[in-house]
Amino acid sequence: MKKLWLGAGIGIVVLLVGGFFWFIQDKGGGEGVRAEAHEYKGVTVTIDGKEIPLTDGYAEAEAAPGSASKVITRVQGEPYAMDLNLDGKEDRVFVVTQETGGSGTFFYAAAAVATDDGFVGTDTYFLGDRIEMQSVMESPSSRHKQVAVFSFTDRVIDGATTTVPFVKSVYLKLDMNTLRWVLVTQNFSNETSYTERYSAQVDQVAVVFEHTDYTGIDSPPTVQLKRVN
Repeated sequence: MKKLWLGAGIGIVVLLVGGFFWFIQDKGGGEGVRAEAHEYKGVTVTIDGKEIPLTDGYAEAEAAPGSASKVITRVQGEPYAMDLNLDGKEDRVFVVTQETGGSGTFFYAAAAVATDDGFVGTDTYFLGDRIEMQSVMESPSSRHKQVAVFSFTDRVIDGATTTVPFVKSVYLKLDMNTLRWVLVTQNFSNETSYTERYSAQVDQVAVVFEHTDYTGIDSPPTVQLKRVN
């Protein structure tokens, strides 16, 4: 009788242990891990003040009501994982492109901030038109904190009207209060400064808002208004 009870007890323990490991494998491995790694492709990014919900890294909309032309927004390349706000979670820094029905393809810097409820998309920063991305990485400079570097090949037209390629790197830091990118530059005192620039329409006039802060990203904002000629 004791052997019978002992055998039944061992069987129950085996079932419990096996069920526990099955639960861990089912919830924490396989498709679950891969789905979480790609969750950033389902965030909403903002381009020129317009929110664009992505589905698996893609969005499509009419260029105008009833128009056959489409505005296509998509994630390009692989993301770079870095902690943008020092909360211990790996955020995703990546590039989105937008085709508006013309001949150009516009490139934007974007990010997805990791939270307890999943990823949250950010505003975007315009990098260029018809450029060729080279890399997205965290700045290696010891002076930079949570700064992402977007490097790409651009082209200019020289005096002989020929296109000359060159590599350009844009250093950006995410303002966690607004989820907008801030351009990191160097001023003449060799100290890091942050410049925020974004466009808008004010009374049907195209303008650019520009904020340069030489003391730190947490300083009270001072905004300059420039009219676009």
